[in-house]
Amino acid sequence: QASGRLPARMAHAVLPEEFAGPDEACRGGHEERAERVRSRSRAQTKVTQATFASRFPTKTQIRDWATLLLGARFLRHMAQVVGGLTEKRMFKASQDYTPDQLTASIYQEEAVAPQSRSRILRVDEIISMEELEFGEGVPPGLFRFVTDPRAAAVDVLKIAAALLSCCLFPVTFIFGGPWADPGPPSTRLVFALDALTDPAYLCGLLLTLNVSFYHPAAHVEVVRRRRILLRNLRDVFWWIALLSCTCSLWILLGAPAVLSNVKLVRFRELLYLPDSLWRWRDRSCVVFLRLVVLLLLASNWVACILFYLGGYREAYLKDGEARFRTQFEGQPINGELSLWLEAFVEAIYLLVGCLDNPLGDGGVRENHFGSLLVVAILGPAGLVVSSMFVSAVIQQQQLSSALSRKHLKNKAFMTHALTILNIPKPLQHRVLSQHYYQKLGHDKEAFDALFNKNNLSPALEVALLVYLHRDTVCSSRYFLGKDPNYVIEVLRVLVFEVFLPGDYVARKGEIANTMYFISKGRLSILVPNHEPRLSTQVSMAQAIKVLERGHHFGEVALLDDCVRTAWVRAESYALLSQLARDDIEPIWKYFPQEKDELHRLVLDV
Repeated sequence: QASGRLPARMAHAVLPEEFAGPDEACRGGHEERAERVRSRSRAQTKVTQATFASRFPTKTQIRDWATLLLGARFLRHMAQVVGGLTEKRMFKASQDYTPDQLTASIYQEEAVAPQSRSRILRVDEIISMEELEFGEGVPPGLFRFVTDPRAAAVDVLKIAAALLSCCLFPVTFIFGGPWADPGPPSTRLVFALDALTDPAYLCGLLLTLNVSFYHPAAHVEVVRRRRILLRNLRDVFWWIALLSCTCSLWILLGAPAVLSNVKLVRFRELLYLPDSLWRWRDRSCVVFLRLVVLLLLASNWVACILFYLGGYREAYLKDGEARFRTQFEGQPINGELSLWLEAFVEAIYLLVGCLDNPLGDGGVRENHFGSLLVVAILGPAGLVVSSMFVSAVIQQQQLSSALSRKHLKNKAFMTHALTILNIPKPLQHRVLSQHYYQKLGHDKEAFDALFNKNNLSPALEVALLVYLHRDTVCSSRYFLGKDPNYVIEVLRVLVFEVFLPGDYVARKGEIANTMYFISKGRLSILVPNHEPRLSTQVSMAQAIKVLERGHHFGEVALLDDCVRTAWVRAESYALLSQLARDDIEPIWKYFPQEKDELHRLVLDV
């Protein structure tokens, strides 16, 4: 080229790239390499001048140089294409990875509950069975209360029969007559219905001898038939309950109807739920309903006792049914029902300790010894019943409102502190706004109780974390498809942070050492103004993007010391998962390749 015998275009075409001119080397952007290229170019210029001064290159030499140059470029191009395809395949493979695969590495659902309809895993393993001797197994045909639905059916049969019987049998003796002369015609109908409950209750009582039971002291399920039989046959109340099934027969044979009070032992079936229904014992609806039913049934029995012994029966037989009739919307109500209802109201007040006329002045109980006797005996019992009823109601109310009371307590302390510190009202409102959001939208107290180490196994804790972060961390391009152990360790160190509308999650110029994943809410990215004097004013910043659930930002802060280059502002109540550099660096000691991969991905972005 220097001698003028080779055009410049051809010189650049045939010479290797490292011998390109200094201007082209400078365009590479590396000063050191450019200096080396200049030195080589000057030396090559002298060589070229000497070479072309002696002779012109042959066509074969030019063709060989061109083939070599084009082949090298072709190979570089193919390497880039193959690398791009490999990267795309790797990214596609990572996209195929789902949080469910991560959950599958924590526990295997099919193995713990195969074909089970129960909401509790392996119920038969929750309550251990008593140790049996070598070669001894569970007796064939035994109803195990833990897993066998037939045991629950037996107990439900007993409860239903006892409930219906406790409603009916008190009414059969209010007039005290035998089956031949029971009183009003309705009494005989009630007696017949009550007699039908006896066979059902008897069946349940006998089948109980074939149902295992829970030993409260040993905390095991007893399955030996001998122990089951001894437990029931040694129980006096079991024999009384068995005897109560014959009361209707004795009354039919001429015994007084008051004998049916033996069935009072059936109230025991309603005091406590049986072992087969243990999962229903702690439900608040069951507790409240059981208390109300027991109070109403006990009031029914006390009302019938008052009717029989407290003067109502004598007044009815003396004055007749018409004297006690009442009116409801202009319609007459039967005197028997009206008189029984009057006794029922007095019985309720007696059992809850609120009877304001214990002597019955001005009523049918006035100057009646039987009435005084019933009130004297059941009055103190009513105080006990009322205290038990009220304590049970208060206990359930405290349990249902425990979290609310804790929030109210925290709010009272916060309000008092804000007042003492003389915090301005607008700032107080923001503090209380965050309190209400955490109470209603993200209950930190409840989450702390849930993730208490004493309440969860490590596998359950991780499974819950995977579910909570399935659309954020687990689906992030930085963690999707990674080693499950690495992702789990990252999930363990995440911290939930709550931000109010208008809060700056990140500020330009602040020291950055955390990465954020958005679980709830919307955030805006604000870039500074191009003019240097306005670059630090957030009011002049421009919003360029809105981040929502599943987005993340701040990943550069995990790799090196840096400062934020933009503002990130919460546009709504936001719940973010914070990942700090101090928390992830100990994890990278065991997974160094993940840090390198994150560094490469950040550089690509």
